[in-house]
Amino acid sequence: MNKLTHVLIMAAVLFISWGITNAHADCDNPCGALELLQCAAEAAGMEAEDFYNKVLFDSETQLDGFCKQPYSGTTGQQKYYYDNFCSKQAGEYYSYENLKEALENGHFGEFCCKEGTTKEQRYKELANFFATIAAETTSIILGYTRDGLYYRYEYGGLTGATMQDRTIYYPEDTWKVAALSSNKNLINTQIFWNGSEGEQGNTYYPAESPMKMAWITVTPPSGYEVMQMNEMIDPGYWCGMGATQLTKDTMVGFFGWYYNNIADEKPVEAANYKDFVDRYVVDGKLGFMGALWYWMYRVSGNGFRTPHQAVTNAEKPVCQDIACATMMVNGGCNHYPVNRLPYYVKQFIPALLGHDYKLPTVTEEAGGQTLENMKCPWKKDPTEEEKAEFQAYIDAFLGYCRPQ
Repeated sequence: MNKLTHVLIMAAVLFISWGITNAHADCDNPCGALELLQCAAEAAGMEAEDFYNKVLFDSETQLDGFCKQPYSGTTGQQKYYYDNFCSKQAGEYYSYENLKEALENGHFGEFCCKEGTTKEQRYKELANFFATIAAETTSIILGYTRDGLYYRYEYGGLTGATMQDRTIYYPEDTWKVAALSSNKNLINTQIFWNGSEGEQGNTYYPAESPMKMAWITVTPPSGYEVMQMNEMIDPGYWCGMGATQLTKDTMVGFFGWYYNNIADEKPVEAANYKDFVDRYVVDGKLGFMGALWYWMYRVSGNGFRTPHQAVTNAEKPVCQDIACATMMVNGGCNHYPVNRLPYYVKQFIPALLGHDYKLPTVTEEAGGQTLENMKCPWKKDPTEEEKAEFQAYIDAFLGYCRPQ
């Protein structure tokens, strides 16, 4: 090959690569979160990364903002987390690049691009997702606007003096995993339980997309022993982490899914759980993958929908907004009018769909209740009567939106 031919080939390769990297989204019918962000950014006269950093969030002071601040904690657990985790990817954990790489791994193709959904419905799913992760990680400094994704772990839950002190998320003894008999540090990635060995219990299969569940006898695979989930890592590690604050069974679920679908040598039958958690809280790409896994593939019960499946259900429009998303993620409406509702209505819907967009009111009669797409009842210090009233509404809403 002569020098001129080589130069021409290299130029062609660079041009094709540039074209792929800078491919223009079809903004009449954008498909996927990255195209939606690109189109919303173009409408605002911006690049997608600047739009993420300056309109949706605040990269200067808020994105991973806690880890950019000097340490100011008061407990041993807070100091351990800050010293061991905040020094890595400081200020970059929730970067646009980490989100972009998480979305590009090929396993979340239906996120904001479910077949049959409209452009409006895709933007609403993205707004639901952003409002959820913003509320989970907020600093509240900017009044529930661009102040999401501030904390990479649940700082307020770290009240112990040492990592041997239990957090409020310490798993109950009924949660079980399978540890390799020859090396108890290696945990089976394909099964875990909520139940007692030799008895029937909820069995989880996290390798599946979405996760599968069954009510069967708790029996370890050959070569494994049943271990209590709370024994496989120090008690102080049970703390919400990442954009959706995974912990307890949700972190174990993502751990299993990752090693069977993403890891370089997948499927990996057994892996070190502590090593995975240590990496999760310092690797923002992995953290965003965990949030997307939760949205797309995690189920809270046998025969239930994932949050993604619920908010994109074309046959049930009342389920497509933040009230449903909140109940699917939280199981209730804690602080809904304080955080998730303003994030959705005042921040992400206007930013993504335009300030002139008006959210429609959708109602549905179900379970003896009139469900509304934006109603998720919550009140500080409710009476017992109000608690019962609120719970009846929540049960009816989830009973309508959650089952397959």
